[in-house]
Amino acid sequence: MEEFENKGKETPPAKKFVDVAKVQIAKDKLTAVMEFEMEDGMTLTYDEIISVLEKNKVRFGRDEELLRKVAASPRSYSHEKLIVAHGVAPVHGIDGKIEYMIRSSAGKTGPQEKEDGSVDYYNVLTLLNVSKGQMLAKKIPSIKGTPGKSVTGDEIAAKDGKEARYQVGKNVLLDQEKVHAYAAIDGQVSVTDKGKLNVLSVYEVKGDLDFSVGNIDFVGSVVIRGNVHPGFTIKAGGDIRIAGSVEGATLEANGTIEIVQGVIGQNKGHVKAGHDVKAGFIQDAVVTAENDVIISQVIMHSNVSAGHQVICRATKGLIVGGSIKAGEGVLAKIIGNAANTPTSIEVGVKPQLREELQNLKKEVKEHTAAVLKADQGLRFLDQLAMQGQLTADKKAMQIKFTNSKLLSEKKLAQSKERLGEIEEVLNGMQGARVECSGIMYSGTKLVFGSAVRFIKENYSRSAFYLGEDGQVTSTIL
Repeated sequence: MEEFENKGKETPPAKKFVDVAKVQIAKDKLTAVMEFEMEDGMTLTYDEIISVLEKNKVRFGRDEELLRKVAASPRSYSHEKLIVAHGVAPVHGIDGKIEYMIRSSAGKTGPQEKEDGSVDYYNVLTLLNVSKGQMLAKKIPSIKGTPGKSVTGDEIAAKDGKEARYQVGKNVLLDQEKVHAYAAIDGQVSVTDKGKLNVLSVYEVKGDLDFSVGNIDFVGSVVIRGNVHPGFTIKAGGDIRIAGSVEGATLEANGTIEIVQGVIGQNKGHVKAGHDVKAGFIQDAVVTAENDVIISQVIMHSNVSAGHQVICRATKGLIVGGSIKAGEGVLAKIIGNAANTPTSIEVGVKPQLREELQNLKKEVKEHTAAVLKADQGLRFLDQLAMQGQLTADKKAMQIKFTNSKLLSEKKLAQSKERLGEIEEVLNGMQGARVECSGIMYSGTKLVFGSAVRFIKENYSRSAFYLGEDGQVTSTIL
């Protein structure tokens, strides 16, 4: 009887390591974590650990030293999350670039602040002249990436660096290998829209632009040694340089527009540059730059748009009133004023992209309608053909509808592709910032894409950015 009772109380066999071990591979496949719980009666060998890892496809980068320690003293590591394998991260390549051998006219020119805080407005219109045959730039090749390896032993692809491409404008020649760029004429270097490198001749006015000169429309760069009077227009294929001020006039340049004193818009005309706009101040004006807007004094009650940055933090560094839009960021000393004048700052998206987005949506709608119209026509003509009633003029119409459909489908695909590119940019707000090294007053409105924040109290030395929660947040500079 006692023997029967003992048999009924037999201890169940101890669990094996494979029953209690859990192995998890990270999403990037660069680490593997093992966790286990040792129970009474369990034993563990190094081979059992390896077997579990193999079962979970952990075949590369195993931490042999750690694994042997675990096998020697498993209870010391019970309930711990152990990183048992490390993969090798891929090393992404480096993009190629264009290295300029000369200092571009889009560089640091314009009013320069002296050590005593004053601004030198006299020695500002130094033009960058080059000689025919002079080397302007050379291409630095890209570097390919090095693939990595996951803990499962699979290769992790690396991104290769993108090859740099020259944007060649007027009077610039490339060598046969397209590595070096040279000036084709004597002239002034100008970087125009989309980074095109040009060498352009210069049209210079010794004094003011007034009725004695008239409007200017010139293929190269324009230099005005005086002021631009109200109502006049300057259009330049290169840069525009103004030694004085601009008042109620229109300036358009494919390159940089530099105004030593400043712009008083009088709500007339505008200033539009394919690269940078640089000035002492902007007041009651409309100013647009594909690249940066750089102001040394103040921006007051103006509409200013920049593809990259609006920078106003040299001497006074004040932005008050109006609307400021920048693709990357706005940097200033003071934003707003004690009177709480409404001041709107919008960053994170190139202003031109929003307009292009609306136009593309309209184009997609129009092209889609054109495809449907062509389809309807073709279906009708196909029915006539099946009935043997397709006359010569109907056949011509069939060809016309077919060509129209193909063309509309091609345009539709192009518009959708570009629409997707812009929407991707609009969704990516990383890196967009508003920095105020002095005071940002209440009454300021900050816009990061669809996120809006109204400043209701003064902030000192602060930077604002879009947080992970999608809200506009701040940090101390």
